[in-house]
Amino acid sequence: MIRLALKGLVLVGLFYLVLKAHPGFGASQDVVKITSEPEDGLVRWFRIHHEKGVIAKLEVVKEGRVDKSFGVKELNDSVLVATVKGFDAMFLSCPACSNEQGGALTMRYLINGATQSFGSKSLVLKRLGSNWSVYLPGQEAPVAELSVKANRFLGLTVGVDEVEAILASPQ
Repeated sequence: MIRLALKGLVLVGLFYLVLKAHPGFGASQDVVKITSEPEDGLVRWFRIHHEKGVIAKLEVVKEGRVDKSFGVKELNDSVLVATVKGFDAMFLSCPACSNEQGGALTMRYLINGATQSFGSKSLVLKRLGSNWSVYLPGQEAPVAELSVKANRFLGLTVGVDEVEAILASPQ
């Protein structure tokens, strides 16, 4: 009986080590909320999965489900994070991003679907200890929310007018 219990503990310990080695096992952090006026207030979250602060993967969560999942290498190029009514509407890129320290993050968004013109918002993805936050360049307070405002023409939404950064309240 004791031998069986010990074998069970050993198996549980091995199972734990296997899970611990898996990149998705570490901490998960919702870094910034993105509210989209052009999509009737739809909320997305930019989420980071990390192990001891080092990014394992990044996700865009929409309506409680993972909509996009990608690594830092893909973010070094450009990642499509939102498609609206058949249009590629929002991209994230961080050309010199590191999975240990972050970097300069650019959000490109569709201003006008008819003309295929894009605007951009400069942000900074930064790690402090084992926590990650998004900042405006030169700001000390992290961004709590990105509010995407609609660009309208004759009452119809044609794209994004601006992306407003709402900073977190000081604690």
